[in-house]
Amino acid sequence: MISMEIGLNTYSIRKLPDILSPDIKKLPQAIVNICKDTNISKVELFDKHFLMDDVKRVQKIFEDNGIDWFAFGAHCKVLVKPSMVEEKAKEYKKWFELAHETGIKYIRFQMNSGDMPKLWPPMDDFTDEEWDEYNKTIDRGIEQVKPSMDHILDIIDDYDVRVGLETHGSFSSNYLFMEKFNKLYNHPKIKWIYDIGNYRDSKMRFRALEELKEKIWYIHAAAYSFDENGFESSKNINYPKAAKVLKDEGYAGIWSIEFKGPDKLVGIHRTKELIVHALAKVNGEKYEIQTDFPTNEELIEKYKV
Repeated sequence: MISMEIGLNTYSIRKLPDILSPDIKKLPQAIVNICKDTNISKVELFDKHFLMDDVKRVQKIFEDNGIDWFAFGAHCKVLVKPSMVEEKAKEYKKWFELAHETGIKYIRFQMNSGDMPKLWPPMDDFTDEEWDEYNKTIDRGIEQVKPSMDHILDIIDDYDVRVGLETHGSFSSNYLFMEKFNKLYNHPKIKWIYDIGNYRDSKMRFRALEELKEKIWYIHAAAYSFDENGFESSKNINYPKAAKVLKDEGYAGIWSIEFKGPDKLVGIHRTKELIVHALAKVNGEKYEIQTDFPTNEELIEKYKV
């Protein structure tokens, strides 16, 4: 049996911090309350939910409550406009030093689209000329990501860190771009954060997973809304199918909950239920998804500090 863990990405509560705690220094206790109520012991903190000079204190709060702060949900950017490369690269070293010093090894990186429009999925009825133009755009993306990646490669071996490239739409969620990128950047400290929600359709979602399945640090378990049976309904994300692909690959990492819809605290509970169901199913077990939870307002009162 392949073991996978469930974690919490605090991006899930991105509109609630001031409600859960007006004082950012007390917010970690509210996050502890959420984790204990959901039996989650791994957290990935969104960079707006802590102060960089306060990491060690926050880390101890989590450790004292049996919670592992495993990743920084930073906003480090690659594939930026050429004029922004040097400015954005200054942030890399700052995060590398903090991760190295604290032992929180994983840092989320995101890809923009350079100076190009967002890249949409290829169409099934592309003509040869359209494919040619599309592939040229992919190649241009590879060309424009190189300066940022060179900055990362220049320093990454000086630190005990792991760069996680989040599939965040556009080029970073395109399997054709991923294939070329992975051939160029096969560094053991650079892999992907597979955000299961950031795809235009199911075809692109699973083509990307096939391309990335050997190079994933962890999963962003995204969800937006649920049907009456507890399944994701906004994008019809097939969690059991993704879990099966990952299990067959031998993945034993973290599914970090990233709920993106309304009623965020209820959404955290419901996303966890969906993940538990998917993992049970691929292990040949039955698990009935729980759908009855307190209201978001009741959960706020329960967790706030």
